[in-house]
Amino acid sequence: MTEVLLDWRDSDRTETVSVPDGETILDAAEAADIGLPFGCRTGACGTCTARLLLSLIHIS
Repeated sequence: MTEVLLDWRDSDRTETVSVPDGETILDAAEAADIGLPFGCRTGACGTCTARLLLSLIHIS
């Protein structure tokens, strides 16, 4: 499971969503009642495109 912080550039809104392994951020956000824009659900149209600001990898 990965914790993802969603930050909207055009407002002060932020949300954190838990994304299970093998699930998309879009699917996890929808399950948590967080509305994100999308069109095709496959990444082809670019509507749901986001920018990765930080990534932390935990190695055990």
